[in-house]
Amino acid sequence: MASLTSVLKHGAFLLESTKDTPNSVQPNDLAGVLRARLHRYYASIERNDSTLPPDASLEELQMETALQALNTVENAHSALSSDSDPMVGTRDMLQIKTLLSLVFRWGTEPLLRSVSNAWPNKSSSQQLQQQSSVIDLTDSPSQYQTLTLLTKRVIHIIFPRGVAEPLSETYIASMLVRTYISDVLKPCIVLGWLPQALSTPSISTVDELRPPVMRLLALLPPAETLHGLGSVLSATAGLPIHARKAVAVLMSRQLQRPQGVRGLFFVIFGEGTDPNDAPLEKLEHCARLLATPPSASVTDDYFRTVIPRILDLCESSTPPAYRRAASFTLSRMLDEKKKDSVASKILLDHLHSPLLQISPTYPSQPQVTIDQLSTLVGNGDPSPTLITSLLTPIVHPLYSLHQHLRSIKTSDPAIKQMVLGLLAAWGKLVDFNIGVNTLWEVVDGGLPKLGWSSSLDELKVVERKEEETPALVMPSDRTEELELHANILNLYPDPSSLVEVLNAIGRKDIASEIFLQLLEAYQRGKRENGDPTKTLLYLQLIMEIQQNIGSRDHSIIMARPEKMLIFIKHAFEAALVTEDKDETAKTSNPLRIISEDQSSDSVSDGGDSDDDLPDSERSSPEDEMTETALNLLLVVLEANKSFAPDILPLADQIFDLIEQLASRGSSTTQPLAREARMMLTVRIFASSNSSDSSTSATKPEDEAQRIYQEALGLLQEPLLPVRAHGIFLLRQLVSPQSSPTMPMADPALVPAILSIFLQSVRDNESYMFLNATQGLAAMVDGYGKEVLKGLVKEYTKSLDGLGVTSMSQQEMDARTRIGEALGIVIRRCGDALGASIDLIMPSLIQSLRWQHVPIALKTSALSLIAECARTSSVALSSYLVDLILTMIDLLQVEASQTSVDEKEGTLDSKPTTTHSKQPPLRRAAVHVLTVVVMECRMHPSSVGVDSVILGRAKTILGYTAATDADSVVRVMAGEALENIKELERDILGL
Repeated sequence: MASLTSVLKHGAFLLESTKDTPNSVQPNDLAGVLRARLHRYYASIERNDSTLPPDASLEELQMETALQALNTVENAHSALSSDSDPMVGTRDMLQIKTLLSLVFRWGTEPLLRSVSNAWPNKSSSQQLQQQSSVIDLTDSPSQYQTLTLLTKRVIHIIFPRGVAEPLSETYIASMLVRTYISDVLKPCIVLGWLPQALSTPSISTVDELRPPVMRLLALLPPAETLHGLGSVLSATAGLPIHARKAVAVLMSRQLQRPQGVRGLFFVIFGEGTDPNDAPLEKLEHCARLLATPPSASVTDDYFRTVIPRILDLCESSTPPAYRRAASFTLSRMLDEKKKDSVASKILLDHLHSPLLQISPTYPSQPQVTIDQLSTLVGNGDPSPTLITSLLTPIVHPLYSLHQHLRSIKTSDPAIKQMVLGLLAAWGKLVDFNIGVNTLWEVVDGGLPKLGWSSSLDELKVVERKEEETPALVMPSDRTEELELHANILNLYPDPSSLVEVLNAIGRKDIASEIFLQLLEAYQRGKRENGDPTKTLLYLQLIMEIQQNIGSRDHSIIMARPEKMLIFIKHAFEAALVTEDKDETAKTSNPLRIISEDQSSDSVSDGGDSDDDLPDSERSSPEDEMTETALNLLLVVLEANKSFAPDILPLADQIFDLIEQLASRGSSTTQPLAREARMMLTVRIFASSNSSDSSTSATKPEDEAQRIYQEALGLLQEPLLPVRAHGIFLLRQLVSPQSSPTMPMADPALVPAILSIFLQSVRDNESYMFLNATQGLAAMVDGYGKEVLKGLVKEYTKSLDGLGVTSMSQQEMDARTRIGEALGIVIRRCGDALGASIDLIMPSLIQSLRWQHVPIALKTSALSLIAECARTSSVALSSYLVDLILTMIDLLQVEASQTSVDEKEGTLDSKPTTTHSKQPPLRRAAVHVLTVVVMECRMHPSSVGVDSVILGRAKTILGYTAATDADSVVRVMAGEALENIKELERDILGL
């Protein structure tokens, strides 16, 4: 058996050129080079090369080179396998890697393209560059047999002792598995999963390729297998339909492996340490993959396997990008359109059951579930429907946990904060009626059946052993000092705890409605002599809300003045009815005779003799409620400077009742009634004038103004989902076709909304700036060229000044995000781009001419120019010559034959660099030139570019393709050069 050194020495002839061979004529084409290499290779192995036809085509020479490269690799593999201590140098590794690349590029890939032409393919139209590389093979059966043989030989290197044995441990087998996994899997899947309907006697299914593929996928980590299968699925060459289906099934099986979901995230997001590595496109791709069960599996079983593994990645210990992707995927499963789906039910069961029941089915501790819920709410879609379906069923246990944690001084502050954050996020986004009903169940529902037990390292749900009842604990019975808001009666809910939740929610309408219902319940309990404990609870809650919410911000509990005024009206009416009854009782029995013994007994028993005086009065429960109602009326009047027209009739009725209370009420209520009467008179007068002056306003405008104000309030909240919902409301408000019921914003609000969007694009949270970007694009659709002119101005402002050299990273990011919005606008314009091209193109071209503009911003401007060219080449007709000349000048001026020095800074190390020799700038320029030329080829007769310009372009591109320091620039320049040559032929009609 030949040694590794001799094998690689022979194989080197397949890779080296003939320049070192004396007295040899240098071939000028690739076919001549390959033929010379093969001759030298045959000579080194002492083989007659008469089998190689002298007139062999380039494709035949490439195929022969691939076959001989595979022979060399096999011989090297055998040499490595026989050596107990193989030594492979770096140069040998590179040579083996190059030989393997030849095997796949010139061997399996052209054969696979050739045989795939006979099978159905989704991508029926090939790209121009792909069509030129397709080999026209007429002998399909022979090509199929050659491809089968090559594939089996490659598999044999990986499994030399059979599929049941371990993988080969040689360097070559490891390279095939780690580096060329997609190239190995692609022909195996195409040949091994060929359906019987497409199989023929000469082109039959290669069943023996399936076991090695399944064995290989089972041995490799899910991240590597998913990467390989994904590369197969996204291959540029057309993949047969049956192969695509097989790859999809195999990927679904990989996702169901224990580390499958994490492996998918690793393939898409890498390490995931940077949350900005999770753009919306990747998030949506993950959601589609994980939310679509394979057709051959049971949907219920699939989601019961995948969902817990996605939830595991929602924990705070996982990388940020993974948490965001997992949350985004789960939020899509809970979408309103899928709320009754199998995935939604399984997911909600996993998230709710640990908090609602004691069951060994869900062994995860409640703190793990709370951590997952917090991550899901913080990183998922900011949708009220999502928050409602996710948190409403568990609001009561979350509140009871919040109260429990507040009572335990040693509780984990992180868990405490997460629970309060969940309640706050739910309250801010939930529907008004659902929010009020759910919180009222907490207030009026009593103690839940399940309680909580916590220690330093554990939190669990427990069953209450006996019903807890309120117990009065006197201060003298306590060993520690009482706190200011101590719940000495052990009431549930604890008033201070509930008020803390209402403060965190910050919903004026909900707080006002809860306060109103508490007043009504307290009034009903006093009137009907109900449960004294309940009545006491209502009173404690009323006092706590007044002291901790109403005293600080009256508007919080007065957000719905009409409801509060109805309660006040009923309280006044009840007080007047009671007073009428008392007056009737006094007038019906004016003379009352009592004995001296009764009178002396009453005094001796401790009674106050002043109560028997003719002018004395006693305080009644109705007087207390009347006084409370008057105080509330004063708060309502202070919080509302005017009333809406539909409230004026109710205010008039209350005014009549106050007139009576001011003259007939008790000594404590009369002063309050007079003060309220004066204030109410002023408010009614102001409201009447306001309603007369605003009769021209329309209902849609009022609704738009309300939505605008609501969005402004949400944008001021610290929680990300709430702020994101605010920017989402503004985006809907300016979108022409967002919803039939959503009114368009008043044009007077456009500058303010535009300013908000421009500030939001500077937000570091992707959900904020993505929605702001979409909102900017929507404003152009709804409000025309003025907004577009403003966007272009924001994108290019101050670029002609020297101050731009100190542009910050945040400012540059903001401009590039505005550029994304411009890109969306350009794509939406379509063929109508010509009407707006003069607003866009001059500023973009001008930004390229300033040396002090950051390179990243220049590449962004170049991408917008390319987008314009792709969208409408006709619109660019007046700028065509300027564009081509600008790109040629840029390539000529910024040409570089040396790599960028690290000291000068690259785009990776210094994103705001203005050093113009950066390869991305030249890449972008060549890309724009390529796009413009390709668009010109679609209408060659109307191209106004003379031969001088094209000749200069060919010269510059040829020089760039030959000398540029960046390999990507060289390749792109070569492609652009070919396109320009094709354009010349098209213009000449060749």
